[in-house]
Amino acid sequence: TPPDPGDRIPTGFADLDTLTSGGLRPGRMVVVGARPGVGKTLVGTGLARAAAIKGGLPTLFKTLEMGDEE
Repeated sequence: TPPDPGDRIPTGFADLDTLTSGGLRPGRMVVVGARPGVGKTLVGTGLARAAAIKGGLPTLFKTLEMGDEE
């Protein structure tokens, strides 16, 4: 069954959850963009972690900024 539009996926960031009325909407792709070195990876892994642990959802985090070794 498709997700209920009222359902929210927790972000792991209290202020962001407040701004988004409880988290991100299911079925949406989230893109985090910024200059190098400002914390995109930290935010992305935090979002994926919260979705997996708090939301019980399978997650994938892929960065195009780092090489395969990282």
